[in-house]
Amino acid sequence: FLERLDAFLERYALRAPLAVEIRNKTWLTRTYFDLLRRRRATAALVEHAWLPPIERVIEKHDVVTGPFSYVRLIGDRQAIEQVTKTWDRVVLDRTGDLRRVARSLRRIAERVPVYMFVNNHYAGHGPDTARTLRGEIDRLEA
Repeated sequence: FLERLDAFLERYALRAPLAVEIRNKTWLTRTYFDLLRRRRATAALVEHAWLPPIERVIEKHDVVTGPFSYVRLIGDRQAIEQVTKTWDRVVLDRTGDLRRVARSLRRIAERVPVYMFVNNHYAGHGPDTARTLRGEIDRLEA
């Protein structure tokens, strides 16, 4: 995988900012992050049922590999779809998780701009989840 990724990133040659997202936790290695850093590609950080929490990845690796950071709150699609399929309200209280994510984002934002994506599958309603996260970030900055 890393050889193919390196070849792609070499050909891509920074035509535009690029983030790379993987969902295989065994690939979250120093070699992976070093490769992205060498190619100035951003490592997408993902909160997903199959991956370690973002703060654990940050504790283990220098995750700032490009000119910005990209964080995705995806959640567990199968679990949340057992609760709802309408996506018009939060159905899973993830406030504690969002507090943890906010602390991680603050550490990263000291170094590079951070861009976020919040999926409805994270807690049931992406816009409300984003507002809650913004509130947690604001509390840290107060």
